[in-house]
Amino acid sequence: MSVEPAESAALRVTWRSSGCLYDLRWYGSADYVVPLWWIGFVDPDSGEPYRTEVFHSDTDTGPGPLHRWLVDVTDHDTAARLVRAVAAAVNERVAALDEPVVAVS
Repeated sequence: MSVEPAESAALRVTWRSSGCLYDLRWYGSADYVVPLWWIGFVDPDSGEPYRTEVFHSDTDTGPGPLHRWLVDVTDHDTAARLVRAVAAAVNERVAALDEPVVAVS
């Protein structure tokens, strides 16, 4: 299985704990047959990834399934932090869409 470049992720959040950098990405658009979440576990000292996991849900795209999956592959605290980071990133994008467009002539 190949990993798409980080630049092609529709959403990307990271969180660093004392022993790991978590790199969580959402790959989903009209170009993706199967939208999915991808998480990379990166050694914070060397910068080398040492583990990856993939999750996709055909039925529920809300935060519940994402949180349950993250608890399974990380722990409760890390899962909660990552889900909050995803929610904040989504809220920032929605807020940016709500801003009025200013025409410059």
